[in-house]
Amino acid sequence: MNKEIRLFTHPAQSGSLHEFLGDFDQKEILEYLRQAFQVAVEEVNAGMIPTEQVELMFDLAEILYDIENAERAIPQASFKDWIIHLLVLKTEDYNAERIQDPNFRLDDKRIEYFPFHDYSYLQMIHTKINRLESVVNVENPNFEGFADSVVDLGSYLIFYYSFLLEVDAEL
Repeated sequence: MNKEIRLFTHPAQSGSLHEFLGDFDQKEILEYLRQAFQVAVEEVNAGMIPTEQVELMFDLAEILYDIENAERAIPQASFKDWIIHLLVLKTEDYNAERIQDPNFRLDDKRIEYFPFHDYSYLQMIHTKINRLESVVNVENPNFEGFADSVVDLGSYLIFYYSFLLEVDAEL
């Protein structure tokens, strides 16, 4: 691949990522997603907060979603809004009884799912990237397809980004 991407610079600072990656295919974008993930892991291992890498991975996931759904309109105003909408619905499913409790805090529940903090989030993100790499060329997968996997990846990235903002605020 002869095209470069600067992994430490968020697209908002360096121009439009959509324009830069406009002629890339899904496999090439997945390579950049994998690179951004590796940099995030290295940053966590070095004691850093990988906020920019998570933002970049989310932007790359959005581009993958747009490519996959080029013939269909995204149901919400943006990929992020659609993911948040789905997360609200999933929260209602996963926590139906607890939501009725006035003392219920979603953050407390999230700790149950991500007990090892950064590494729990990174593990889920890694799993979704692996799934995307596995189904990128599968026309009719038997189970979770490419678009569903991108949405799941976006969900985990939003969870992780939220966690990172909380950690950053505590510092």
